[in-house]
Amino acid sequence: MTASGQHILITGGGSGIGRHLVERFLAKGAMVGVLEHDSERCRELQHLPNCSAWQCDCLLYTSPSPRD
Repeated sequence: MTASGQHILITGGGSGIGRHLVERFLAKGAMVGVLEHDSERCRELQHLPNCSAWQCDCLLYTSPSPRD
């Protein structure tokens, strides 16, 4: 897979599988944006080259049932 020059958005990229994906895409030359709820992890990501990270809270929206 060629990721060079591609823009990638990853949610939960501060740890675990998400962090692994961030590092892999960066290594392949992609520009990576990350949404992360942990502000400390977000700050860590902001120091990586070609990586932008934004701290955000998780919002859950449940649409009304069609029967309502």
